[in-house]
Amino acid sequence: MMAASPSAAGGFTASGLSVKKSEEIADLIDLFSKIQYRAKEVTPRVEAIEKRCLDLFARDYKYSIIHNANGEVCGHYPRQIVFLEYECTDVERDRFESTVQISKLQDLVNRSKLARCRGRFVCPVILYNGKHICRSSTLAGWGELYGRTGYNYIFSGGSDDTWTESEEVPEDDSAARNGDSQLFDKVRGHDIKLLRYLSVRYICDLMVENKKVKFGLNVTSSEKADKAQRYADFTLLSVPYPDESGLLVHCISGWDRTPLFVSLLRLSLWADGAVHASLEPAQILYLTIAYDWFLFGHMLPDRLSKGEEIFFFCFNFLKHIVSEKFSAVRKQRRKNSHFKDGDFTVEDLCQLSKSHTFLPPHRPTYRVPLMDL
Repeated sequence: MMAASPSAAGGFTASGLSVKKSEEIADLIDLFSKIQYRAKEVTPRVEAIEKRCLDLFARDYKYSIIHNANGEVCGHYPRQIVFLEYECTDVERDRFESTVQISKLQDLVNRSKLARCRGRFVCPVILYNGKHICRSSTLAGWGELYGRTGYNYIFSGGSDDTWTESEEVPEDDSAARNGDSQLFDKVRGHDIKLLRYLSVRYICDLMVENKKVKFGLNVTSSEKADKAQRYADFTLLSVPYPDESGLLVHCISGWDRTPLFVSLLRLSLWADGAVHASLEPAQILYLTIAYDWFLFGHMLPDRLSKGEEIFFFCFNFLKHIVSEKFSAVRKQRRKNSHFKDGDFTVEDLCQLSKSHTFLPPHRPTYRVPLMDL
């Protein structure tokens, strides 16, 4: 277990947007637009991004690490996955301390990774009022469980090397090979144990279909289509987010619509002063780009080449959620809210995003085919 305590993030001044801030964000987006993050192919430049994210998390939270060195658990998740335990910046505030044991959490993660598409297991990413907002991909289907390497190659257009031979279905699952449901009982059972251990009750399923079909084969499936009703104890939602119990957000692969919603959630809750209370606008912007998008494997170069600019859409969408009805604190704002008069607002964040090349000059208009992703 690796733990962290509050520390100065460094590199940012107390007020204003420094040149270093602009350069840091511009450098991050430049790298992000050229490569997709892979945990087993880390350069010094990527290591610096990983360290920066840990520094920013440490400003407001006590955290532990879910280890994913070289991507042995998931190739397109961060090598050091942050598990936020509790806020540690204000002793006067009500503090929710975690009852989760990191060693048990790591074990559940290792056991449950087969349950979901591309091994993108249920992963806690935001702590809100002591409750975990998590992300993942959707459930794996027969096609993926039996042919992970070949399936992943086809599904990603021949560019994905997430799976290794060590991640194939165990040979002793003979019952499953005969069409029995025992394999699903086993892997989805581990997934459900992980959800319950994180006290997740709500699942925000962003899939518009019940199953994903590739070349006539059902390769992934939604919780709402589980024939055995294993997820009947959970509440499936079409829109986020409740303010009671934990929440899981996922689409299909968990790296397009999922970071879109997770990033908007993090920024919206930050604007309400509910999460990352000590971070300045440029710092929260860096953190969500680096952690929610880049380190969780969003394929920005591929999406840009196809004109699927969901990353740009995310930050362009901020101007549509500035009204009171989108606030988690409706009537009386927190004292440290970033929405208070004269302070930095989400609209200002929109302008900041534009100043850091979210809207490249060679792309004057944007098409965001969300339903096609």
